[in-house]
Amino acid sequence: YLEAQLQPAEEGLPRLFAYLEALCEGLEGQPEPWGCLLQNSVISRNAFSPSLQVVVDEFISILRGHILAIMQAAVALGQIKPNQPPERLADFVVTHIQGMLVISKRGYYEALQHSVQVLRQFLRYEGN
Repeated sequence: YLEAQLQPAEEGLPRLFAYLEALCEGLEGQPEPWGCLLQNSVISRNAFSPSLQVVVDEFISILRGHILAIMQAAVALGQIKPNQPPERLADFVVTHIQGMLVISKRGYYEALQHSVQVLRQFLRYEGN
């Protein structure tokens, strides 16, 4: 799974942006119109059962936990300013990732790259 690339969180932002770049590549290489099964279910609301809601909630919770650990490490490493609460940043990044999944369904792959560039600037991370 792509989310495995969010480990080890102790690297901070380099780990996050490696994941986002891999996500962009994966979304661009994905045959249309498949997309993410969970994302498709959430968007369409077709056959959206309570048991599927549990799976979606669990996935989002796990993703947020990985992102939160990265944000906490990034603050500790001085990669982002400590005045930005890691919990709120994690929510922002998870929302950003979900938006990337949605926009990729329309084939706007250049927008994916642009959104990652803006996120880098927002977090003031330029990489190595």
